[in-house]
Order: sequence, then C-alpha cells, then structure tokens
Amino acid sequence: MGIQNVKGYDLYLINVNRYTEKSYKKYKNIINPNNLQRSRGKYHLDHKFSKTEGFKNNISPEIIGSYINLQMLTESDNCSKCYKCSISKEELLSEYNRKIKSF
Repeated sequence: MGIQNVKGYDLYLINVNRYTEKSYKKYKNIINPNNLQRSRGKYHLDHKFSKTEGFKNNISPEIIGSYINLQMLTESDNCSKCYKCSISKEELLSEYNRKIKSF
C-alpha cells in the first residue's frame, strides 16, 4: 500500500470498526452464540474477508463490518490467519446481498 493511501486506509479502518461494533452488539447471538470471552489470550472477533483486502478491493466498510463477515476465533487462530481471508470476495458479496434482500 502506497504512502498516499495511509490516510484513506486509516479512515477506512475507523469506519469498519464502527460498523463492526454495531453489528456485534446487534447480532451477538448469531456471531457469538456461546458467549465466548473476547480478550487477549481468549477469543477475537475476526473478519472473514479481511479489512485490508476490503480496502484493497474497495468494499464498503458497512459490508466488511457486517455480521455476515464476522466470526469468533481463538487468539492463536486469528493471529495465524493475519490478513488472509477465509471467504472469497464473491462469497462475501453474495451472502451480504442475500441477507439484505431477506430483510
């Protein structure tokens, strides 16, 4: 990522994180049905399609922060995943559009 994109990326992360926390609060029963503890050494809230790839692919922060893109992972699994995605862009967008149309 070039230096010119740093400000854009930082703003993108702020917006993704805002949508992520809203989604988690609203859909906690879907994202974390077992009420796993979110903390260092325990479980992390993971973005299936990473925030970095979302920025690179110009995907809306609202979609990246949506409950359909969130899952609970152990800290070690989340850290080893790093910036990798566990779903494709096509899967993310398809699932998002399917869920939005069902509301």
